[in-house]
Amino acid sequence: MEQKRKKYRSGIRYPMYDLADGIKVANLVSELGGGRIEISVLAEGLGYKVSTATHHINSAKHFGLVEQSRNIIVNTEIGDKISSPISSEEKAVNLIKAFQSCGIFANLFERYQGKTLPDIKIIANLLQREYKLSSAAKNSAAENFISSAKTAGLIKEIGNELKCAMIKDGRPIWEDEISEMPVSKQKTLPSIIPATEEGVEGFEIYKRDGLYILINPENPDAIKRGIRFLKMLQSKEDIDEE
Repeated sequence: MEQKRKKYRSGIRYPMYDLADGIKVANLVSELGGGRIEISVLAEGLGYKVSTATHHINSAKHFGLVEQSRNIIVNTEIGDKISSPISSEEKAVNLIKAFQSCGIFANLFERYQGKTLPDIKIIANLLQREYKLSSAAKNSAAENFISSAKTAGLIKEIGNELKCAMIKDGRPIWEDEISEMPVSKQKTLPSIIPATEEGVEGFEIYKRDGLYILINPENPDAIKRGIRFLKMLQSKEDIDEE
C-alpha cells in the first residue's frame, strides 16, 4: 500500500482504483447505510482499515459516486442511480456519467472514441508525456482507464482489438450501428464535414456521383464512415428522384 500511496502522490491526481471499485463503495454506502454512512462502518464493510478505505473512497469521488463531509460518506445522485437503479437504461446512462466525471479519463477517451485503442503501453506513455502523470503511476492509470471504460460500456473486445464507442447524447454508439443511422444524424459525426468544391486545408474531398464531403485523411475510421456516408447519400438521392 505504501508503494501505491507514493505513486498517487508523485503525479497529478487520478483515481487510484477503477470505476468498478468505486461502484463497490457506492453499493456499500447504499446497502449498509441507505445512502449515508459513517466512514468507519464503510471501512469495515470494505474489509479495510479506515486509512486504507480512504483511498477507495477518494477514487469513488473521482467518478462522482460519493461525497464526504468530515467522517460521513454520502452517495451522489449518480451513485444512487447506479447502486439502486430503477431500470437497466438508467444504470447504463449513469455509468457513462460516472466515467466522464473523471476528468483525465474523459479527456483521454475523447481522443480515442470511435477508434481502435492502441497498445496499453502507448496509453501509459501518453498519460506520462501529455497528462503529466509520473512514470511510476502511468501503468496503473492506463489499466484503470481501460477497465473503467469497459465497466461504463464504452470499450468492447473485438478479436484481439479494443474498440471504443462514440458517445452520442450520453449513450454509446458502435461502428456497426453508424451505418444504420439516418442520414441527418450521420452528418454530425466527427471528422465528416459537408464539403464545397474549394475544400478546407488539412482535409481531403471524397466524391461519389457528384456528391462530396471533407474527411480528415489521418483518421482511417473517418474515411470508412465517410465512404459509407456517401453511399447512403446516393441511396437517398435515388429514392428522392423516384
